[in-house]
Amino acid sequence: MPATVINSSAGINSYRSKIAQSIEQLREKLTKTEGAIATVNESWKDPNFQQFQQNFETEKEMVRNLCNVLTDYQENVLYQLEQKLRDYEGTRMSIGG
Repeated sequence: MPATVINSSAGINSYRSKIAQSIEQLREKLTKTEGAIATVNESWKDPNFQQFQQNFETEKEMVRNLCNVLTDYQENVLYQLEQKLRDYEGTRMSIGG
């Protein structure tokens, strides 16, 4: 969560964009890590690496779940809040001016 309260649709939109960028970066890093592990797996067959690979698979699912939760939050919860603020800002402008 941001350190300050966001009370404008533009602020929410900016925050949603930052979350989306972070999700994209996280997914890209996960893909690169998967590729690196696959490369190492071709030549490194000891039990320690296999245990590492199993642990990574578990952690990878946790990261994917986090990305899904953040995506839902950004696309649904924050989007709805942004729309409500847009409506409020539009109403406030038409009343005030």
